Amino acid sequence: MQNNKKIYLIDLDNCLYCAKDVPNLINTFEIRITEWLANKLRCSVKDAERQKIKLYKNFGGAPHCFIKASFIKNKKELISCVDFIHNFEVCGVNKNLELKQKLLELNGDLYLFTSSYFKYAEQVLIAFGVLDLFYDIIDISRVGYSFKNETDTYIKIFRLLNILPNKIIMIDDSLENLLIANKMGIKSCIWISHGESKQGLNFIKPINSIIDL
Repeated sequence: MQNNKKIYLIDLDNCLYCAKDVPNLINTFEIRITEWLANKLRCSVKDAERQKIKLYKNFGGAPHCFIKASFIKNKKELISCVDFIHNFEVCGVNKNLELKQKLLELNGDLYLFTSSYFKYAEQVLIAFGVLDLFYDIIDISRVGYSFKNETDTYIKIFRLLNILPNKIIMIDDSLENLLIANKMGIKSCIWISHGESKQGLNFIKPINSIIDL
């Protein structure tokens, strides 16, 4: 890492790419989540899908929603869940030259910061043709299976990168995550808002897509 360069923490799903541009990837991922829930609840896939929709509405995405709903009660169960839902071959994703050019223009050390698993994230970056642009992939296992809306996660990140938080630029599609990151000292926060807006958050910059950077 070069100290004179900007340090970017960039999220993967719905941030580095738009979900609508890779429907096969998103569909497969959601199918895996539903299958995990069906196995956990010992119910039909149809019933699991209905339950998943309710969980997403009340608690946000998986696997965090499963913890809040007490379907996952310890770290061992969380690891098993993360293993299961990310255990598939990424397909239906094409190289994205526009994305690659934008990442090159950032002229910094790029870190993928994702709550998914390393192998899954690596496959996605390879498919987009941008793996070589990233200094490292920081997946959920690298931060001890904690989440981006937890303050402890950022303490681990600062130690892992051996860098002060004010040197970091974080890009994420979750406003909640960015609010916690900002509270922990990351002052440069960019929100991939997909058109959503919030008033009174001058310290967080909203953009529609990472291409708009």
